[in-house]
Amino acid sequence: MSRYLLGLLIFVLANCNVANLFAAVSQPAFHATVLWENDLDRGVLLVSPTEMWVIDTKGQKYAKVNSQEAVKRVYISPDTKKLTYTTASGVWFVKLDTGENRRIALGDCNFLRWDSTSLGLIFSIDNYGNDSLAQGTDTKLFLADGDGKNLKQVYP
Repeated sequence: MSRYLLGLLIFVLANCNVANLFAAVSQPAFHATVLWENDLDRGVLLVSPTEMWVIDTKGQKYAKVNSQEAVKRVYISPDTKKLTYTTASGVWFVKLDTGENRRIALGDCNFLRWDSTSLGLIFSIDNYGNDSLAQGTDTKLFLADGDGKNLKQVYP
């Protein structure tokens, strides 16, 4: 009986290793990405799907930001004190000096811009119908204060 259990254990372990190897090979590899707005002395280095570093042009690190889900795009404010980032579930706001990190809107964001004073931002949220080819998208445009608060829908 012990030979049977040993054989079964070896079989299970071998299959688990093959399954893990298959999963690792089938997943696309992550590559670090630099996300930098024009004319700013700081930008963001996305070092994993959920970890970012705010860096300057000399490579000095200023802040580490973690996301609960994979980051799609990052937008640093012109004063470089705040940033917003988008994920599959919405738009997130981060205050870099305190580490405050909170979602300010739900949905798929395809456009976001800070105003030149860092006191406000504008972004769009696309909501897709159940059959996106037949129903298309429902795009809404929002304004928010530079702290991500006082969200106001301006279109439609």
